[in-house]
Amino acid sequence: MVHLSSLQDAWDDLRRHLEWSRGHPSLVFAAASSLTELATLSQRISVFAARGGDEFREVGGSGAEIAGWLTEHLPIAGITVVPLSWEEAHDRYRVLARVNELRARLARPGQGALIILGPMSLNQEAPYQAADAWAVRSLNVSIGSIGIAGIPPSPVGANEPGETVAGRLIFSGLQVPAAERTAATTAVLDHLARAARLSPTSLSAAKTAATQAVSEAQAGSFDLGLAWLASAELAGLDSDGPCLTEHLTAAITAARGLSPPSRVLLLDAVIAVGLRFGENSAATQASADQLALRRDLAERLATPEALRDLSVSLNNVGAVARARGDWDRAATVYDESLHLRRDLAARLATPEAQRDLSVSLDNVGAVARARGDWDRAATVYDESLTIARDLAARLATPEAQRDLSVSLDNVGAVARARGDWDRAATVYDESLHLRRDLAARLATPEAQRDLSVSLDNVGAVARARGDWDRAATVYDESLTIARDLAHRLATPEALRDLSVSLNNVGAVARARGDWDRAATVYDESLHLRRDLAARLATPEALRDLSVSLNNVGAVARARGDWDRAATVYDESLHLTP
Repeated sequence: MVHLSSLQDAWDDLRRHLEWSRGHPSLVFAAASSLTELATLSQRISVFAARGGDEFREVGGSGAEIAGWLTEHLPIAGITVVPLSWEEAHDRYRVLARVNELRARLARPGQGALIILGPMSLNQEAPYQAADAWAVRSLNVSIGSIGIAGIPPSPVGANEPGETVAGRLIFSGLQVPAAERTAATTAVLDHLARAARLSPTSLSAAKTAATQAVSEAQAGSFDLGLAWLASAELAGLDSDGPCLTEHLTAAITAARGLSPPSRVLLLDAVIAVGLRFGENSAATQASADQLALRRDLAERLATPEALRDLSVSLNNVGAVARARGDWDRAATVYDESLHLRRDLAARLATPEAQRDLSVSLDNVGAVARARGDWDRAATVYDESLTIARDLAARLATPEAQRDLSVSLDNVGAVARARGDWDRAATVYDESLHLRRDLAARLATPEAQRDLSVSLDNVGAVARARGDWDRAATVYDESLTIARDLAHRLATPEALRDLSVSLNNVGAVARARGDWDRAATVYDESLHLRRDLAARLATPEALRDLSVSLNNVGAVARARGDWDRAATVYDESLHLTP
């Protein structure tokens, strides 16, 4: 499965993997479109090893020489890079066959990272020439100066493909597997590249380009499924619910004729688009199809990778069940995923397996919170926090530190629900400290939003304690961040976040009797939520509008403006189911 395209993105993915798996067995396949890209990647790996104190070696020579070296030296610690022949397929096959024969050694204690480098054909050769090793690989990346396969990058200064007012498009991150390419693939991908470039300025034109891609794709092809997925995502961005459902359903239908790996790849994206835009019926079907595929594979192979893939599919099913409020179903699949990940964490003891376990514990905790089972939520969140603390201390990466902040927030949410304000304040303050640091270091919209959320959490505790000065300070800071993100991103999510911040500031103003300030921010929040309710027409957006109307009504009552209060309360009443 190809996730990345540029050399930088591929390197970032590999670097994070090497950080997480340092000192543990790891098998990586890296394919590229040029020898220069592979040479650059190998050089970066060498520097990474030197900076981390890891032994680095690059094993060259003929296929027979490399195969002999592997037989003699594996398992071996550190980082070993094996560049395969660029021209001679038989040379590559010999090395891949030997890697397959030695797969048991690759999992032994003392084995470090073995990284196999080769041309793009490696993605098709390795699954056949080294089938067992491929099945237990830790990572595979594909490197090229392309975004969607076959599409040249945008010129410097142009909109990046997939960068829209709603963030990076999911469909623009997918590549067509080499085995799935057809005579129409290039034309289809050209249309989709145009759709991605047009989406920031004209969703109508982007949707037309996606429709052209659908019309030119061959029946039963990956191209067709990808084109329908693009059409669905653009429909979601355009708040076109009927087309969103129709196109996602068509993408699922197209996926059913594909090979299992390609089908799983496309279904992953369908689930992501469905959850993003609240199209839960399509997401439910896609997650069920994907779960059936991965359950069968896990039963037949029983490899760590197949079992982990099964746990991912179970989590997808759980996410859709949560979105639908089906807590029994969510609990069942999350518990099964947790069982798998406990076993994998115990067997593998890798940072990735430990993080997977932490994620599953958080999922189980989310269901327990929704059910009001605070004891269960506290138990699993505390266990997750222990793991997150350990990983953050060992790895000290931004990802591990953010994971720790999320675990702290989860523990804080349970403490708030139980009225344990001291515990809530302690963990929220620690999370805020981490997120201030990450926001300063990364300066990404995601890091800024995380900081805003932490400020809101600290503010909620301050409000509960009657510390209005503290609440006002952190809510005002959060509002500043939310305004900036709403201006920069203009997504429904960012606009809703701004409305929430405005309401928080309004709550403090009400508590202090500052009715002018409360009226100003509540009116601004109401304006935002009217717009979101008109665009989205979801139950959540309508509920938000009702809350804002009630807030405005409360201020009007306090000021004795009974006509205004009556008007907004009546409107809110008509929104209530």
